[in-house]
Amino acid sequence: MRQATEAFVDRAPIDWTALLQRVSHPRDRALVEHLRALDRVRAPAMPWHGVGESPGLLAALVRAAIALAILQIASGVVLVAVHIATGGRIHDRAVMQAILVASHIASALLLAGTVSRDPRRLFLLSAYLCTASAFVRAASRGIDPSSFAPAAAIVRGVWTEVLTPACMCLFALTFPRVTRFTAFDTIARRLTAAAWVTGLAVFVLNASVASFGLDPEPFASVLPNQSSNIFWRVFTIVDLLAIGAIFLRARRAPPDERRKVWRVAKAIAVCMAPFLAIGIARTIVPAFDAWLVAARRDERLWLDVTIVTALAAAPVLTTLAVIVDRPFDLQGVVRRTWRHAFARRAATVLREQRQLAKDVEAIRLAPHDEERSKTLERALRASLDASFAFVLARSASGELSHAGTRITLSSDTALHALLGATSEPIAFATNAALTVLLPELDRQWLAAHEIDLVAPIVSRGGDLSAIAVAGRTSPRRPFDRRDVWVAATLTAAAAAAWKGRADASDRPGHECSACGAVGDAEEISCGCAASAVRANLPKRLSDRFVVLRRIGAGAAGVVYLARDARLGRDVALKTLPHLRPDAILRLRQEARSMAALDHDALAAIYGLEFWQGTPILAVEYFPGGTLAQQIANGPLPPTSVVRLGIALARALGCMHDRGVLHRDLKPTNIGVTASGAYKLLDFGLSTIAGSFATTRVAGTPAYLPPEAYRGGRADGRVDLWALGVVLVEALTGTDPRWLANGLPADVRGACDEAHPQLATVLGRALARNVDERFQTSAGFLSALTSLEVPR
Repeated sequence: MRQATEAFVDRAPIDWTALLQRVSHPRDRALVEHLRALDRVRAPAMPWHGVGESPGLLAALVRAAIALAILQIASGVVLVAVHIATGGRIHDRAVMQAILVASHIASALLLAGTVSRDPRRLFLLSAYLCTASAFVRAASRGIDPSSFAPAAAIVRGVWTEVLTPACMCLFALTFPRVTRFTAFDTIARRLTAAAWVTGLAVFVLNASVASFGLDPEPFASVLPNQSSNIFWRVFTIVDLLAIGAIFLRARRAPPDERRKVWRVAKAIAVCMAPFLAIGIARTIVPAFDAWLVAARRDERLWLDVTIVTALAAAPVLTTLAVIVDRPFDLQGVVRRTWRHAFARRAATVLREQRQLAKDVEAIRLAPHDEERSKTLERALRASLDASFAFVLARSASGELSHAGTRITLSSDTALHALLGATSEPIAFATNAALTVLLPELDRQWLAAHEIDLVAPIVSRGGDLSAIAVAGRTSPRRPFDRRDVWVAATLTAAAAAAWKGRADASDRPGHECSACGAVGDAEEISCGCAASAVRANLPKRLSDRFVVLRRIGAGAAGVVYLARDARLGRDVALKTLPHLRPDAILRLRQEARSMAALDHDALAAIYGLEFWQGTPILAVEYFPGGTLAQQIANGPLPPTSVVRLGIALARALGCMHDRGVLHRDLKPTNIGVTASGAYKLLDFGLSTIAGSFATTRVAGTPAYLPPEAYRGGRADGRVDLWALGVVLVEALTGTDPRWLANGLPADVRGACDEAHPQLATVLGRALARNVDERFQTSAGFLSALTSLEVPR
C-alpha cells in the first residue's frame, strides 16, 4: 500500500486491476478504489512515456529498422521499374504483392502523421514497413540482378522483415498502456528483448550470407528464403503471441485504451484471420503445406485472392482503429447514422459542429466575464440538451456562486479541491464510484441542486476561476462522453478568455430597463419600478467618464450619456451590443471617418476608448435629441426645413470633397444641439466614394434611390437622394417608404401648399431619372440658399 500511495502521488500510471488482486484486506481495497476514482478525473502532471516510448536503445533500433525498410522498399521499386522499362516481365503474383506493398505503405503514412501525438505508433509503423519490404522482395523475385545492380544488392542482402516480430512485440508491450504492478509485463519485456536479440542475429546472419558468399545450408532453418519455411512458421507464432498479449493486457487497461484494443481486435479478426489460419495449418498439417508448395497457380488462385484481399485491408483498418480516438467526430456520426438515415444525420452532426464553433467564438468575444458566463450557459443548455446550466464564478469571499440562483460552492469543500485538480468535466451520473467517494455534504449539495455535470474553468495561471454546472430532469438520459467532450470544448474557450478580476471598472454596471439610468448595483435609485438589467458599460470608464443613462439602442450600437470628469462636459458613448469582428471593424471605421472630417454640421469625435476588448466611441452629445424626435411631434416649418437642408448639404459637401460617402442619412442620424443647430452623425456605413458597389445594398432601404437596387456603383448622388427624402419627411411628415420612386401627387401637393419653390427643389432632388437630379452637393446647396422662405 505504501508503494501504491507513492505511485499515486507521483502520478505514475498504475494497473489498478492488478493492484486490487494483490490487496486482500477490505479496508485496503476500499482505499485503492478511492485512489482509482481520483486518478481517473485528475489532470496528468505531464505526458507519460512508457517502456520504449522515450529515446533509448530500442527507439534507436526501431528508427534504424524503419530507415533500412524504406531503403529496401525504394530499391525494390526501382529494380522492378527498371526491369519493366527494359522489356522484362514480372511473375504472375507480382501484382498481388504490389497491392500489399501499397496498403502497408498507406498505413505507414497514416501512422507517421500521428507519431508525435502517441510515440507507441512508431512501433506499429516499423512493423508495417518491415512487412512491406518482404512483399517488395517477393515482387522482385526472378528479376536479373544486372538490370540495376545497386538496387539489386540492397534487395537481396537486406532482410528487414526478420525484425517484424520484434517490432510487433514492442508495440504489444506498450499498447495498451499498463505498466505498474503486473508480473505479466515483466515477462513480456524479457520476451521482447529476446525477440530483438533473435531478430538482429538473424538479420546479421542473412546479411553475411548474402554479402560474403557463405554456404547457406547450415543456416537453412533461420533463413527466410529457404524451402523449409521454418523461419516463417516461427514468424507467425511470434506475431500471434504479440497480438494475444495485446488482448490479454486490454482487460487491465483504462477504458479509452480498451476501446482501441477492441477496435484493433475487430480489424484483425476480419482481415488477418485467413493469413493466420493458413500459417497455423501449414505448421500443424504437413499435408496441407505440401499441397500448397506443389499446387499450380490456377489451383490455389482462390486462396491467394482471399489472403491478399484480407491482408491488404488489415493494415489500413488496424491503423484507423489505433489512431481514431475522437468520439464526437467519428463515433458520434456512426452511432447516429446507425439509428437514422446517413445523409440526414451527417448533416445534423455538421450543423452541430458549426454551432459549436459559433458558440466558442461568441464565448471568446464576450466583452466581460458576466456576458461570457451568460453565453456559456446558453451554449451548454442548447448543446447538451440540459434542463439548466449555470456558471458559478469566484466571488470576493473566495466562494463560487451564481447570483441568479444563489447556488454557492464553498472553497473548503472536497468537491472544490477535486475540481481544482482536474481540467476535464465530471459527469457524476455515470461516475458512481467518484460520487460515493465525495463527503456527504458534497453529495447533498449535488442532489439538492440536481447537478449531473460539473466542468472547471481554470485560468491561465492554473487557478480555479469558475465552474459550469448542468443537469437534466430525466435520470434516464445521463450525460455521455460526447456531452463531456462538448462541455470541455466550451469551458476551455471560456477559460482562455476569462478575466477574473474584481475591480469595479472591470465589472459592467446595471441599468434600469425603463429609463436607462445606470448604477453600480442592481438597485438603482431612479424612481422607476422596473427591474435592473446588465449594462453594456461600467458605471465609471477609464477613470474619466461617469456613465449616466442609456439614451439609444439598436442592432448596430448602444449609446449612453456620460459625464467627462476631466473636462466637465456631457458626451455620448457609443458601444456595441454584441462583440463581433464585423461590428468592431465598422465602429473603428466610423471613428476614423469622423476624425478625418471637420465641419460645423458634422458631429465631433472626442476619442476612442476600449473596455474589456470592446471599442467605445466618445462623440458629441446632442441635448436636443434627433430630427426623428422632432418630426414625431409634427412637421417642421419651411424655415426650419430650409435651414436643415442647407446645414446637411454643406456637411455632405465637406464629406464628398474628401471622397467620403455617408450612405445612411436619415432623421435618427441627425442630431440637434442645444441651440437648435443640426449636425450629421453616425458614420458607421461611411466609405470612400466609388468603392461601394450598390449590388450590396447598404443603409436604410427607405432612404436609398431606385438605382441602388439595380446594380452599379454608388457616388454622392446616393446621399443627395437621402437628403431629399429627409427634407420631404420633415416638411410633410410623410412616410419615407412612399418616396421610393419620387414624389407622389398627394405629397407634391402638400409640398406646394407649404412652399411652392421648396417643392420644386425637392421634386428635382427626387426625380426618377438620375440625370435630372442634383449631381453635386454644391448644386443642391445653391438651390436651397436661393429660396425665399416666409417666417
